[in-house]
Amino acid sequence: MAKKRYKIMFDAPVTIVFVLLTIAVYFVNIMMKESLIPMMFTCRSLKAADPEAAFNLKNALDYARLILHVFAYTDFPTLLINAVILLLLGSILEERYGSLMLFIMIFIAALVSGVLDVCSPQVPFTGADSIIFMMIFLLSLTALAKHTVQVSWLLAFIAFTAYKAYGFTTTGTKNLSAIIQDNLGLLISLAAGICGSLAGFLIAPKKSRKSPKADWKTGNDDTTQLMTEQE
Repeated sequence: MAKKRYKIMFDAPVTIVFVLLTIAVYFVNIMMKESLIPMMFTCRSLKAADPEAAFNLKNALDYARLILHVFAYTDFPTLLINAVILLLLGSILEERYGSLMLFIMIFIAALVSGVLDVCSPQVPFTGADSIIFMMIFLLSLTALAKHTVQVSWLLAFIAFTAYKAYGFTTTGTKNLSAIIQDNLGLLISLAAGICGSLAGFLIAPKKSRKSPKADWKTGNDDTTQLMTEQE
């Protein structure tokens, strides 16, 4: 009897490369005494008090920062949590929509997040929160298209939003204006996530929106096809 051989499968290249880049940026930033992220991976606001720290319309690097900021983390626990979430959700979406489509959705969410960040008056933030929100929204939209509301994704959205809101809030609950000001970064991430998920949901072909569960019920999944070919 022939022994079964196992092979390493690079199942979600876009997601894996994205996470590896965030990890690389984090450690290179440490080796450069935390100078890399402020220099290359932080969006600059148009409303910055210091002209030298403001967004320069003639500087190509400032435009690159609109995308690059999603790779930057200065806190390892946050990086670790987000990396796990990205790997779990990204692999599902990449299998369903394809690597190219997921790359486009990530690009749109990152660009919207960067543009809104540049236009905001607060200190620019970094990280891939907008990408995670985009993934949660897209999976929820796929369920809504089938006229169902999945409690698991609803709870995931509430939990992640509460986690990020707790991290952003610094002035307590004095008034609504203070809460909005503290959570402006969270609102930007939510808006960017919505834009990325809607773009993917509207552009992607309908056949790619089928859930693995639905495909299994109809007998059209990859496993069934493989078994048929072997027979």
